[in-house]
Amino acid sequence: MKSVYVVGKGLIVAGNKITIDGKEHVSVENSENIVVTDDCIKIGNKTVVFKGRSIKIEIHGNVNKIVTENADVSIHGNAGDVETVSGDVDCRQVNGDITTVSGDVTCGDVSGDVTTVSGDINRK
Repeated sequence: MKSVYVVGKGLIVAGNKITIDGKEHVSVENSENIVVTDDCIKIGNKTVVFKGRSIKIEIHGNVNKIVTENADVSIHGNAGDVETVSGDVDCRQVNGDITTVSGDVTCGDVSGDVTTVSGDINRK
């Protein structure tokens, strides 16, 4: 998985699968990008429609970039850049920047900048 772009609710991305409200919907092996907007998710040419309440993104493995609007992000692997408007970020090594407007950041080594307007920054 190379990039994840998320804007929506009710979704968990974990490893090579998408889980929405406890039900596995789409396998994402070898996917370049995942795009989630409001109430649907697109992975390549596959689209899944969902309606949810909250969003948590959990990735087991490495990812180049994650961009979310309103989601907590947990990465069990290394990341390139991580951006979220509202949400906590928990990750290991980041080779780029971590940016959140409202949320706490807990991370290992970061090659770039770590920025939060309203939140705490903690090193693992």
